[in-house]
Amino acid sequence: MRKVVFIAINFIFFISNAQINQPNVGAVGESSLTLNPETYSHAMWQGPQINNNDHLAYAAVNSKGQWMYVNKEELVKGTPLVLENNRELTIYTKDKKVYKIENGNYNSNEDKLVTEYKKDSIYMFGDSNINYAKLDNILLKKMNNIETNKSRFHFLLSQGEKITFTKSYQGEILKGSVNVLTKLKETNDRYYIKEDYFYSKDNYNVQEIKLKKKQILDIMSDFKKEIVSYVKKNNLSYKEEKDVIKIMKYYNSL
Repeated sequence: MRKVVFIAINFIFFISNAQINQPNVGAVGESSLTLNPETYSHAMWQGPQINNNDHLAYAAVNSKGQWMYVNKEELVKGTPLVLENNRELTIYTKDKKVYKIENGNYNSNEDKLVTEYKKDSIYMFGDSNINYAKLDNILLKKMNNIETNKSRFHFLLSQGEKITFTKSYQGEILKGSVNVLTKLKETNDRYYIKEDYFYSKDNYNVQEIKLKKKQILDIMSDFKKEIVSYVKKNNLSYKEEKDVIKIMKYYNSL
């Protein structure tokens, strides 16, 4: 029966994508985001109920999203979702639309913005039409890693004209242990979420940075003396995320 339901959903998506009309929208004032101060049209979407209007909203964000069934009895323990509790997801599209979706989160394994549908499935949004997004007040944007030349969503911790400080989450599956004699699995696989920090000087390309004094001072070498003095005066640590955010904000003010 579940297979029939999902086939029906996919069929509706196909029809919706072929016949989609833009929803009636009203004007929105200037965005509080500083990445892109354009004016967006606004469409309020109260949760992922299964009806045609919501399918149109899914498709309007991007037609390449997909439903993913969540088996609560899977052998992989934990979750690839970064936030412990779901948040309101606001998606700003490249065609100047805004969609507000309940139960939003970020899947670090798939690098996708998602919304939870009931308790047994998740919808993953395709991102080719996403300009940037917010989970409550947390800003997310696709950024390109200079070393790998690959882009993924970054959480913007501090943003400025000189430098932007971001965090990236990469989900991995750690294999469980196997009994050497019986070859049977003794512990389940589990999700592990790796956190890495980056900086950007153009709000698009990023380079990885470790929270170490030398690396942080090297990327702000033009005001090194001022930074060292500021850190000492305010008893800050180069190893603490919250303190590095303050350091970056101070640097952008110089």
